[in-house]
Amino acid sequence: MTPDWLEILFPSKAQRTLPWPKLNSETVMLWRPVGEQELHLIAQNGYRAFPPRLPDQPIFYPVLNQPYAEEIARDWNARRNTPPVGFVTEFDVLAGVATKYEIQIVGAQNTHQELWVPAEELAAFNAAIVGSIRVVEHFTGEGYQGEIDPVIHLPRSQESPMSQILFYDLNSPYSEFSNFSRHPIEIDGLNWPTSEHYFQAQKFAGTPHAEELRRQPTPMLAARMGRRRDLPLRPDWEGVKDAVMMAALRAKFTQHPELRELLLGTGDAELVEHTTNDSYWADGGDGSGRNRLGELLMDLRAELQEGDLP
Repeated sequence: MTPDWLEILFPSKAQRTLPWPKLNSETVMLWRPVGEQELHLIAQNGYRAFPPRLPDQPIFYPVLNQPYAEEIARDWNARRNTPPVGFVTEFDVLAGVATKYEIQIVGAQNTHQELWVPAEELAAFNAAIVGSIRVVEHFTGEGYQGEIDPVIHLPRSQESPMSQILFYDLNSPYSEFSNFSRHPIEIDGLNWPTSEHYFQAQKFAGTPHAEELRRQPTPMLAARMGRRRDLPLRPDWEGVKDAVMMAALRAKFTQHPELRELLLGTGDAELVEHTTNDSYWADGGDGSGRNRLGELLMDLRAELQEGDLP
């Protein structure tokens, strides 16, 4: 007998909940089945956020396991949606945010587990997503006329949904591309709190100032120290600064698998550091800048796509 999906998804009987198990990670992996229209909106967000709920959608429902998400995508989205297709998305959320919501049991206790996130809290929930939203499976129903790539599970029309990605602000999507992002790196046996620390310190390589800069508590303080003109800037800096930046980026995006995935997930989009504060590393705010950081990130992406890096 076909299950009543409305009753499973929106149970009328008393709620059942489970406590969260002990977590050994800073993030929790969740899944969400979506239709083609919602997937298109996710793509417009750069696969970084789910779209706001509609007025008749007071709750956002991520689920806690892939089989449950596949069940809904196959038996609900692919049968009842227009067009008849369902996609399974997978994403990581900061554990401190995910565990604010009780685990709701809406069917079989070991399978039908989900979170109920009020629509007004979705923006904060999106902000806690780490990395990109990934599409891991799809199901088509009778009469579906589109074409979907069997490997990446995206409609052919959405394989390259982004033409340009702007980054700079640490509170905005793709903040991980900023050198101020808190992703430590190791180069030549030394640990650096951020790529900004490493880059700025190389201005004074071989002097005590480099170690002093490495120990700065924040990337902003590291940047300020690196820009001081009362310190002895190495004479070849202008000739080597691009190579130093690339070394920092290679370390950052190979030592953090989630960052590698995020960078590769941008496809062939143009990456632009967008700010009026810099006209060499960024675009100057109006496109007149050189955008060297964006260019180096795109060069690094090409290296990763070619498999030239471990």
